[in-house]
Amino acid sequence: MTAFLIDDAARGSLAAGHPTVVAAPGMTGLEALPLAVLRPDNGVLRLDGAAPGAAVPLPPGLRPLAILAPDGDAAAPLVAGLPFGIPPLIGHDPMPGLMALLVQTMADLRAERLALLGAPGSRPPAARRMLIDLPPVPQEASLPQRIAQHFGRPAEGLASIALHVAAARATAASQLRVRLLAAGRVLAAWVVPGDEVQGGWLALDLPRPAPPGPAEAVLDVAVETASGETLVLSAGGLGATAPLALRAEVAELHHLVLPRHFDWAACDLHALVPGVAMPLAPQAMQAASLSGASQRMVAAGSEAPRMMLDIEPGATATLQPPSLSPGAADLALAELTCRLGDPSSLRASLQAGPEGGAGRDSGWRLADPNGALRISLPLPADLGGGLWLTLVLRNTGTAPLAVEVSTLALMAGAAGVPRRPPPGLGASAFAAATQPLRLAVPLPGDAPPAPIEAAPLAIGLPGPAPNPPAAPPPLLGGEAGAPLPPPAPAAVMPMAPPVAVPVVAGEMAPGGADFQDIKLHQHTTNTDGSYQHIDLSLTGLVAPAGVWREARLKLFDRRGTVGLEFRRIKGWPAMFEAWPHGGSDQYGPFWRVETQGTAEAMSKLTSAQDRAMLAALMELLPGLARHAARVAGLPPEEHDNWAERGRIMSAAVDATRGAPQRPSVGPG
Repeated sequence: MTAFLIDDAARGSLAAGHPTVVAAPGMTGLEALPLAVLRPDNGVLRLDGAAPGAAVPLPPGLRPLAILAPDGDAAAPLVAGLPFGIPPLIGHDPMPGLMALLVQTMADLRAERLALLGAPGSRPPAARRMLIDLPPVPQEASLPQRIAQHFGRPAEGLASIALHVAAARATAASQLRVRLLAAGRVLAAWVVPGDEVQGGWLALDLPRPAPPGPAEAVLDVAVETASGETLVLSAGGLGATAPLALRAEVAELHHLVLPRHFDWAACDLHALVPGVAMPLAPQAMQAASLSGASQRMVAAGSEAPRMMLDIEPGATATLQPPSLSPGAADLALAELTCRLGDPSSLRASLQAGPEGGAGRDSGWRLADPNGALRISLPLPADLGGGLWLTLVLRNTGTAPLAVEVSTLALMAGAAGVPRRPPPGLGASAFAAATQPLRLAVPLPGDAPPAPIEAAPLAIGLPGPAPNPPAAPPPLLGGEAGAPLPPPAPAAVMPMAPPVAVPVVAGEMAPGGADFQDIKLHQHTTNTDGSYQHIDLSLTGLVAPAGVWREARLKLFDRRGTVGLEFRRIKGWPAMFEAWPHGGSDQYGPFWRVETQGTAEAMSKLTSAQDRAMLAALMELLPGLARHAARVAGLPPEEHDNWAERGRIMSAAVDATRGAPQRPSVGPG
């Protein structure tokens, strides 16, 4: 425990980051040092030459650089009364020790910076914790025909399941089917083709941790093998009733990933939350094919490892994860950061589409001066059996680049855009599972579901398999009356205490509008300067009221009248739920809202969803206009002028709703 108090002025100097030392009585000649010197005064550390102030406790985490003392006896009380680990420098001339200490401190800071910029790390994500670790036990006896393994605890918080594969010699004709159930509901389901099953641990992630509820978790496992193929799962004990070798991790509800092999249509609770980006699971990133660059995983502290790509001058790198199950996702997202090298040398594009079909391409995008780059790409409407993402990076400079792939993710919930039901999910079930702005979680008082019925489940063993039926029976839904196996004895399945997971409210938390990416289409000014406009589009517009995957607008200034123009023509997205009829010209229909007659124009918006979209655009408009002016290469004073036009337009629209006007936007 720290025995010394500290003067409030000295605490402020230390908190501000000024290099500070604590000097013992008898240390002189420190006035010329570029350091703040603290001296003990009746148990209070005070600044040399400053008037005494109020004494306060030394805040945790604030540490002086060193203790200066002429001898060990003078240093002892300071070492005892200050936080542990502050080095004492003994002697009347502290300069050599201080110089060595500063050199070491600089080296430590440099090492920390390199760690943040890409030092290798292998620690697991801090948000997940191992709950069950039941290792495989070699045995000759085969596992039971049907495996339905009880966890002995609620499903709440489960984020990842792993099964151990003893032997795998199979093609895509064989399958491993797994479902996680609780109280008759299918919380998660996976279908893994046989050619992607390898020996060892097979991790199966949930898109988000299982929701709260007291019902016990049950894992239902089936291996369907083609003739002559083998898929054998390991047991976690000896004997015919031994459980499966199993690992299970838990996480808090905000932990989101886009899992591989996930069977979206088989789940009772749709797992994509509107407006939330779900990153690809680590297994998908590690299995991605890469050409044109070298790859390493990096992390700082206990955070999740991220992918770093080293790209040589003039090289083009291509990163393609395995095929994904998109569920009802509308947008693909990529977030990159140029950690080392010249950010202006980086070009990046994101591509998405079905295998062998027509996809979409974002085109080349540039990083900002800080090296950050965010790309949002609307997904094609027809993806067939799976989605392929491709990230292409090009180094146009003369020095190597280190580019961190911070995020590859999918987002669901584009309001005003027809949602794409996952294959096999009926329209009514899809509509119920994808209600906007709500999380589909079981609530207290729900009617109890129908009891689970079990059917025999064949576990693939070496040798020929019987001919499969014309239509494979559904998991846990075939022969009525076949009871599930009893829970595994506690002695062979060690359990950790249930993790405390906070309850999430049904409504999304309120927040400001945001967007994923911006594109400038045009900036034009007529010859006398009486008219000018900026034409721009956004992808991934997000607000508490919804998500729009594409939006486009034209901000104009006509002789001091500021306005917005929207078009219903080719090249413009269908962003309105109900088109607000305005005028028409040789290019087609348009709707304008201006600082003159604003209320009349706003009355044309008859859809609450359209009004919410315009409100989101108004919230962002000053910053969007400034950004577009910067991209257009206009001088800095024009950046402010366009931001002010956006503020004026936002204020005019706000006035029609009786909202307070927004403050003026200054430079920045």
